[in-house]
Amino acid sequence: MDIQSAALNELFELFPVIIPDLVSPVKPDGIAHGGIPKAIYDDEALGLECLVDPWTEMQLRSWNMAAGDSVHLYCNGVRVPKGHTVKPGEEHLRVYLYLPHGELRQGVNPLQYVVSRASENSAPSRELLVLYHLRPVENLNLVIPADVLKEGVSAARAAQGVEFGFTYANRRNHDRIEFLLGDTGVSAARAAQGVEFGFTYANRRNHDRIEFLLGDTQVRFDVPDGTAPITHTLFTDTFQKAGDNKGAVAEFYVVVPDGTAPITHTLFTDTFQKAGDNKGAVAEFYVVDQLGNRVKSPEKRLDIHLKRVELEQAILREIPTENNDDPAIVDLAKLNGGPLWALIHLVDTTWDVGDEIRLTFTALVNGSPVATHEQTLPITQVPGQFSWDIPNSKVIADSVVRVIYEQVRGGAVIATSRTATAQVTGAGQQDVLTFTNGPYTIAPAGRLKNVELLLSTSNNTPVPGGELSLILPPNFEYANGGGGERDFITDAVGRLSVSGVKGALIPGSYNLSATSGAQVANATVTVTGMGPVGSIPVGNGPYRIAVSPDGTRAYVSGHHTNTLSVIDTATNQVLTTIPVGNTPIGVAVSPDGSRTYVTNNANHTVSVIDTATNQVLTTIPVGNQPFGIAVSPDGTRAYICNLGSNTVSVIDTATDRVLTNIPVGNNPIGIVVSPDGTRAYVCNVTSHAISVIDTATNQVLTHISVRSGPSWIAVSPDGTCAYVTNNASNTVSVIDTATNRALTTIPVGSYPHGIAVSPDGSRAYVCNQGGRTVSVIDTAMNRVLSNIPVGISPMGIAFSPDGSRAYVCNLTSHTVSVIGG
Repeated sequence: MDIQSAALNELFELFPVIIPDLVSPVKPDGIAHGGIPKAIYDDEALGLECLVDPWTEMQLRSWNMAAGDSVHLYCNGVRVPKGHTVKPGEEHLRVYLYLPHGELRQGVNPLQYVVSRASENSAPSRELLVLYHLRPVENLNLVIPADVLKEGVSAARAAQGVEFGFTYANRRNHDRIEFLLGDTGVSAARAAQGVEFGFTYANRRNHDRIEFLLGDTQVRFDVPDGTAPITHTLFTDTFQKAGDNKGAVAEFYVVVPDGTAPITHTLFTDTFQKAGDNKGAVAEFYVVDQLGNRVKSPEKRLDIHLKRVELEQAILREIPTENNDDPAIVDLAKLNGGPLWALIHLVDTTWDVGDEIRLTFTALVNGSPVATHEQTLPITQVPGQFSWDIPNSKVIADSVVRVIYEQVRGGAVIATSRTATAQVTGAGQQDVLTFTNGPYTIAPAGRLKNVELLLSTSNNTPVPGGELSLILPPNFEYANGGGGERDFITDAVGRLSVSGVKGALIPGSYNLSATSGAQVANATVTVTGMGPVGSIPVGNGPYRIAVSPDGTRAYVSGHHTNTLSVIDTATNQVLTTIPVGNTPIGVAVSPDGSRTYVTNNANHTVSVIDTATNQVLTTIPVGNQPFGIAVSPDGTRAYICNLGSNTVSVIDTATDRVLTNIPVGNNPIGIVVSPDGTRAYVCNVTSHAISVIDTATNQVLTHISVRSGPSWIAVSPDGTCAYVTNNASNTVSVIDTATNRALTTIPVGSYPHGIAVSPDGSRAYVCNQGGRTVSVIDTAMNRVLSNIPVGISPMGIAFSPDGSRAYVCNLTSHTVSVIGG
């Protein structure tokens, strides 16, 4: 029978297209047969799956499709290009067609298919009317009362009811709101008042419904018609159901009815109790239209604290004794550079002596924190008034400041205050930021003296706990590596000291800057050039030499003149000669460059020199015949080898007193401290051994055997190897500091004495006292690369910070040789 025949038309019409997962029914009644969720259309790669099944009914009447019949899908009267042709063997099978993306319009869309035969007869199916939402809801916003966002939901507030509002764009009839209140901020008092929650979302429609979830508690309500805010108030009963929970989640779904009126819902204590006390409870909602399309709002967080004991808020005052002051206003002019005060009444029915109070101050600009201050302090008197001073630097102009405090007992928080809030007005005194010891001068790669900064108010009041940033010039480094900008906090007297800043290699003028808020301070750093290679005349009997950390000065002990010569390394000229004790030998400079220490062998003392004034500050008695000296990397200790006492004296550099004397081997003369400061290595010239001292306990850990006459010692920059000159055997021993064993012995020149390792660790330079040369050792290969001629009886040697120069004391020539490194 022809499918276009009158008999067939009278008995049978082709069934409409079948849509798997079609949502039915939809509202309003009669508008469509069903709805198309985005999940089965937009989210499917091939588009909407449409099932064509006219065959079942035809087979009941012994009618079949024939091979060659074709089926095409139509949407809104437009034929979809891709259809299906029945192949032999498929006459009894269903046909699957796909509606491509972009074909469905907003609203109701008619779908049908047409069956055509080779004879060109064709017949359309009945239309299937489907509802589709092209524009998803958007701009979801959960509206929460301002007091709840600020204070959370107490038991009292929950009892009042908390009305939540729900707004969103593209609202449609029959939307549904699902509101989830997980772990939200509601106290018992706030829950009793009722907490109004607002719900906003785009594409709002009539007939939407909201499902509001507070923790595991769900509240459902219809969205009113219209465009007014959507709110709902929860009271104590709801919050009680949610349960006390610091992290209660609040969220909602929209099942939206017709209309554009505000969508609100009020939760009470029972809901918040179910959510539970939670400082960071999440509140959110979903909008679910009648087709099942689901969109989630951004999270908001509440503080639910139904069970929490609430303390009175602090009183904020510029002047503590001014009782009539408005606590909601902080006037910077009244502060006059002084602190802001938070006053707290300690009631004996609540507080006990021994409790702690944990205080938090926050300054916010446009809702974002710009300054914070926190302290935990003991309670020593109850009852009474507790006063907390907040640094002026934290009170930011035009900010909103907040203070909250907690009562801590036995390490646990047992009560929390309400938040004290005030608006900052007026113009306060500008802080003043200054470099107190600039400008700075260094040699290439030298270390600056401690960079000193002061933060104070315009009336010279120090700003303790002030925040500032130090910005290094390019190619400068902090002591622990890295450059650029770093943040620091001033101490109790508004000061900051940054040590160990290393300069650039290239000579020139550089700008060092610091900032604090709007304040900027600048200081100049001059990197000098290095003096030429050659010879520098000094006093008779130069014995040992040390270069300052900044590289601008070299200090030479005058063994025969009882002086210390000070050399300018940029000009290679002696600037001054400082009288010290008799027969000075060892020289060391403190890490900050402020002090130079000289051992006076015949006086049994150590001279302490102020490098700023080149004056002797004090003289410290030590053991017999002090020889070598080394200063710890942190500058707190100086270690002196006492040749005639067979001891090492340990000096406290803060008090310039000997703390202890450590017994070592026979005739100790040379000493070095490891880069990490944990070990000191001592050359015992007649014991033929190195004593290893634990600087934490001032005890000798072990003795390392080396060749005859160990005289001087140096450690690699990484601390892994120590190099010892063996004066009587014309060798250098290489020690592994991890195992405290000699790895190898390197032949050098005659009577090696002083030794130094280059700043990069690649070379060790050895003074050959009897050979008028300096041997250059490759530390990777442990062999001598060359021997450099110098003066007569070279004794001591030191490198410039960049390694480009080595300075050699020539005892008999009365000169310092300057070698290109």
